[in-house]
Formats: sequence, C-alpha cells, structure tokens
Amino acid sequence: MTNTGRVKGWDPGGGRGGATSRWAARLFVLVWLVYLAYPLSRVFSGGERISVVVQLSGAALFVAVYLWVVLFERPYWRGTDPRRVINHRVAVGTLSAVALSLSLLYGGVWAGLFVYASVAAGISLPSREARPVIAMLTVAVAVCCLASGMSWTGVGQFVLLVGGIGFGQVLWSRLFSTVRELEAAREEIARLAVAEERLRFARDLHDLLGHSLSLITVKSEVARKVADRDPRRATAEMREVEEIARRALGEVREAVSGYRRPALEAEIAGAAQMLEASGISCSVDLPEGDLPEAVRETFCWVIREAVTNVIRHSGARRCRISVGCEGEVCFVEVRDDGRGVVEGFAAGSGLVGLSERLRARGGTLLASNLPPGGFRVRAELPWRDSVPRAADTLRR
Repeated sequence: MTNTGRVKGWDPGGGRGGATSRWAARLFVLVWLVYLAYPLSRVFSGGERISVVVQLSGAALFVAVYLWVVLFERPYWRGTDPRRVINHRVAVGTLSAVALSLSLLYGGVWAGLFVYASVAAGISLPSREARPVIAMLTVAVAVCCLASGMSWTGVGQFVLLVGGIGFGQVLWSRLFSTVRELEAAREEIARLAVAEERLRFARDLHDLLGHSLSLITVKSEVARKVADRDPRRATAEMREVEEIARRALGEVREAVSGYRRPALEAEIAGAAQMLEASGISCSVDLPEGDLPEAVRETFCWVIREAVTNVIRHSGARRCRISVGCEGEVCFVEVRDDGRGVVEGFAAGSGLVGLSERLRARGGTLLASNLPPGGFRVRAELPWRDSVPRAADTLRR
C-alpha cells in the first residue's frame, strides 16, 4: 500500500509532505508578533534609560524564548522526548515570569505578553499541564490589568484573549495529536493487511506445491522402478508427471492472481489418484447434497494437505476420505491405518496453516492418532456461518 491517505501540503506528523504547512505556521507566528510594536513604541516615548533598558531586555528575552518554542521545538502533538518537555516547562515559566514582571512594573501595556505565553503553553505542554497553566495566566493577566488601573472592559478583553486563545490552542493541539494517532493506526492496519496477505499466500503456495511435488515425486519413482521391465508404463507415468507439472504451474499462477477456487470433486479425484499411485488403496464417501462454496473451497485445502501427509509420513496401506454434514456442521475427514504421529510431524507448518484457515472461518481442526494404529485429520465448518470473521482475522 503506497498511499497512506496524507493530505498534500498538510502533515501534522512532521513528514516530508508537511514542509509547506510548517513554513506557513512560522509566517503566521511572525505576523502576530506585530502587536508588540505598541508596547515597544511606548518604551521609546519616554522614561528613564534604566527603564528602557529593562523593558527592551525583557522584551528581547521574551521574543527569543517564544520563537524558540513555537518555531524550532517540536510541538507536543508530534511526539516529544520527556527531556524536551522539561525544557518546554522552563520556557513557558520564563515567558510567564517576564510577562508578569513587565506588566506589574510598567503597566498593562505589556499585558499582551500573556497571550503569547498562553499560546506557547498550549503548543508545547501536555494537555493536562497546559490547562492549569493557561488558567493561572488568565488570573495573572486579570490581576496585572487591575493593578495598572485598567477598566473592567479592558480586563475582560484580556481575560477572554488569554483564556480563549490558550484553550483554543490546546484543543487544536489535541486535534493534531488525534490525527497523528489515526495516521499511525492506518499505517499499522496497512502493515497488518500486508502481513496477512503474505501469510495467506504462503499457506496457499505451501498447499499447492506440497501436493503437486509429492505427486510428481511418486510418479517419478514409479517410472524409475518400471523403466527397465515396462518402458511403456514408464513413458505413461512421465507423461502424467509432465501434465501434473503443467497443472501445478497454472495453479501457482492462479494463486498469485488471487483467483484460485479449487473444485472439491476434482481435488478428491486427484487425491485418490495420488494415493493409488503410492500403493495406498483409497475409499471415498461424498455427501448426497451440495455444500456451500466457502466450505467446499476450504475442504479442498484440508484434503490436499492431509493426503500429502498420508503419503509422506504414514506408511499406510489404506486411506478413507469422508465428506458430509451432521446437523449444521459440515465435515471432512481423512483417516489412514498407518503408524500415526511420528516425532516432529505434529509441528509441521501444513497443519498449523490449516488450523489458522479454519479458525478464520469459524471452524476447527482435529488431528489425532487412532487405536490400534493410524491417524485422523478432521475439519469442521458451520454450514451457515462459513465466511471469514473480521475479529479472528485481526487477532491473527
């Protein structure tokens, strides 16, 4: 999946597509600094030199820290190292202290600094910390404005500006944080979908090639054994090997394209042919009625894997394939009279893959030894609920 749904030119997560938005944000911040022209103009309008130096120094420190926070530090919603959060707390504390000092010493003309401090708190601090800080800044600006003799109307305006813009910035930060989390979740879902598809294809390829290559091996061994005494039969066996190889190649191509739909009758016939060629007699029990398509497709994989294991591992002389229904449950069972489970066989990836495939469709797989000897593989699927369940798929 190449497209993760990012909006061009807007990337709160900080990716390459967000360069334009970051520069726009910087320009936006710089434009609002124009409001500092008013208190600065009052500084130069009169006053003692020491007062001018103190106010200019305080304003320079304030602007430097503010620009560092909003332009060059990572906003909290983009993910911030805990050590940087400490730096942000110090920066917001510095901004608040400068705003409070200048406002108390030189009047309400500097009360606008509380607005910038509120914005910095909303951007750089976690929401649970930013809210009380903004509330304290709101109280502080009200106290400073009243101490400077400002009218109640002016006090109310500054309180609304500091509180409204600050809490609005907190909400905006939460929005960006949520968008970032949704993008991360989307990317994780895409990664899991790719992993699930790879697992499905690996299971299909294992089942396809395991069956076909086993049959090719059996046919080739028969041709080699009878080549000297019965060349005609050996030639016929090798023709079948060629046909099986061509069919396997077509099945692999279909599996790659995602359109493979095995036919149950053809699968059973191929399994019987494979067993007979291996010297194992085969009997088949089929249901009288038809089975759901999803059940038939899944049973094909069960028969393919189970019969392949019978030929490879069991040493059996007889095998029985049964397909049918019991109430609302459809089943397929492959049993043999061989030696049963040998060491290391139960952990094979084939039966594990079958179990996962059946569990995804609400079914079960049973594999066990039979007394006095032999092995049984039985798969069960519900007749009606035979479609993949999303919860089981995601759980895997």
